[in-house]
Amino acid sequence: KGGTGKSTVTVMLGIAAARAGKRVLLADFDAPLCSLDLMLSMQDQMVFHLGDVMSGKCRMQSAVYSHPDIDGLSLCCAHEESGQTNAALIKQAALLRGVENRYDLILLDLPAGLFNSTDIANSVSDEVVVVLTPDIVCARDVQKLAPFITVPARLVFNKVDRISVKAGGLLDLDEAMDLSGMALLGVVPFIQEVAGLANKGGAGH
Repeated sequence: KGGTGKSTVTVMLGIAAARAGKRVLLADFDAPLCSLDLMLSMQDQMVFHLGDVMSGKCRMQSAVYSHPDIDGLSLCCAHEESGQTNAALIKQAALLRGVENRYDLILLDLPAGLFNSTDIANSVSDEVVVVLTPDIVCARDVQKLAPFITVPARLVFNKVDRISVKAGGLLDLDEAMDLSGMALLGVVPFIQEVAGLANKGGAGH
């Protein structure tokens, strides 16, 4: 679902893993609305994308960019032309299998909605992390999404305001887990400063 913080969770997980000594590749597949480059202040670096690799304009290594300040963290972006088929994005995702031995972790930031995201995830992912906020609309959407995911999947609850949950303003987390049928991976509390950093392109700091 849009607005749950999928990109923020992807970026923060990538940064945390890189700072723990892992080699991490972030792959932005929310084409054509890619945002990870802005969140990481890398927009001036991005010249080639995975679509260029597919068309033979460049090699894979030219479409992968190292973060200027965080050792071990790299970024690549998919590209979606007007009228492009879902199969083209799946082919771009398949390119990541060719470089997986170079990284300890590859994180794909997928678009909202059913078919693009689930088709890409099912084709290349070892595991899916579903990011949701604890509200009934989001939980219902995850319930609809779950049958289309064919690889192991777990939940991350994002933007959790404990006061609102206790007051009954947000869905109980156990109830949301029951609706989705997925196991819990983690809970991220709502922190205004994190959203502010991401919006200013300062997630890496």
